[in-house]
Amino acid sequence: MDDPRRNLPSVEQILTRLRRDGLSEANRITHATEAARDTLAAARSAVSAGSPVPSVGDLAAEVRERMMHFARPPLRPVINATGVILQTNLGRAPLSDLAIAAMSAVAAGYSNLEYDLVTGSRGSRHSHLSELLRRTTGAEDGIVVNNNAAAILMVLQVFAAGREVIISRGQAVEIGGGFRIPDVLRQSGAVLRDVGTTNRTYARDYAAAWGPDSAAILRVHSSNFKIV
Repeated sequence: MDDPRRNLPSVEQILTRLRRDGLSEANRITHATEAARDTLAAARSAVSAGSPVPSVGDLAAEVRERMMHFARPPLRPVINATGVILQTNLGRAPLSDLAIAAMSAVAAGYSNLEYDLVTGSRGSRHSHLSELLRRTTGAEDGIVVNNNAAAILMVLQVFAAGREVIISRGQAVEIGGGFRIPDVLRQSGAVLRDVGTTNRTYARDYAAAWGPDSAAILRVHSSNFKIV
């Protein structure tokens, strides 16, 4: 019995149909080849399950749909109807018009990202924000990282590696995309020492736990986690 999958067209036959329909740019042909292979792989599975063999025209139309998907930007505007203004999943706070204008002005050409215009030598990309952080917080210096878990990891590596960090049992939680506070502490080289209980921790618990090996007390904001 003949295998019906043999009746499926080749990738080149689909590309020929697309060229006939006006697809000619080299980069689009590259994307079309990838889309044609994916489309044929899906068609083989469908035919094996009993579906009829699609025509070259039908397959070419599906390839065009896949190509439109490839070309669509992964980040797109959405409407925030969640009721949460700073919605993490939706990009948190929208940028102001002034911030967007400043970014556009710099992103349109070259910039002094890692160049010191005063000394005429290589600079640091961190310097553009460190001065703002010093003035805002009164700290000696500052650096910006991707998220709070990265910030905790860096701080603990510098100030608490090999020493104890005291944390309430009720705050040894999992946050964000799978960041677990005990795991972050272990990766930093710090030693976790939990105190209190899952639902109640007093100042006296921290005081009793503090000793010569203690480097810091870590407090994790409750945010939106819950015990499950």
